Amino acid sequence: MKKVLDWAEKFIDTFSTALVAVSLAAICIQIFFRYVMGNATTWSDSVAATSLAWMTFLAGTAAVRTNENMATDFLVHRFGATGQKVCRVFGHFMTLIFALALGYSGLMLMEATSTSVVEGLLWEVTWSQLYFITVFCAAFMAIFSVEKLFTIESANDQKKDTP
Repeated sequence: MKKVLDWAEKFIDTFSTALVAVSLAAICIQIFFRYVMGNATTWSDSVAATSLAWMTFLAGTAAVRTNENMATDFLVHRFGATGQKVCRVFGHFMTLIFALALGYSGLMLMEATSTSVVEGLLWEVTWSQLYFITVFCAAFMAIFSVEKLFTIESANDQKKDTP
C-alpha cells in the first residue's frame, strides 16, 4: 500500500509541477498577444486561473502526506510523548474531517455546475469538469490522513509527523 501511495504522491507532485508550466505559458501567451499583437486571447485567462487553482489543491494534498502544511507546533513540543501523540492524532483527524467536507462540497459544486460551460475556451468544457479537482484532492487528502493516523508511532517521529 505504501508503494501505491508513494506513486500517487509522486504523480501529484509531477502534475503540480506541470501545471506551473501551463500557467506560466498561458500568462506569457496572454501578455504577448495583448501587448505585442494588440489582440488578447480568449482562453489564456481561464487556463491560467484553472491551472493555478488545480496546482494549489494538488500541492495542498501532497503537503498532507509529507506534513509540509503550515503548522504552529511550538507549544506541542512542550508536551510529553503522550501529549504530542494526542496532538498529532487530533491534527490528522481534523484534516480527515476537512477532506470529507471538501469532497462533499466539491460533489455538490459539480452537481450545481454540470451544465454551465466555461466561456472562452477552444472546446466545450463544463465548470463541473474543472471542479472535479476538489473531489480528487479531497479523496487523496482523506487517504493520506488515514495513512497518517495508522502510522503514528511515537514522539520520536515528531520531526516528520507534526500536525
